Amino acid sequence: MIAYPFRLLQCCLVTDGGGALILVSAERAKDFPQKPVYRLGTGESVETPMVSQMENFTSSRGNIILTDH
Repeated sequence: MIAYPFRLLQCCLVTDGGGALILVSAERAKDFPQKPVYRLGTGESVETPMVSQMENFTSSRGNIILTDH
């Protein structure tokens, strides 16, 4: 989502953005109507130390490498 006062070309696809994850215990998750998702771990990856060195600005090789294994 892009919100005022920013416009599309003022946002960097790779670095501007955010996300949220709400974690609850397995016992609490049973109270929700949707089937819970259980997380076994997390990971993080970067392609290059600087955005300007990325091969492609529309996707990250870090994500591609992660999904290939």
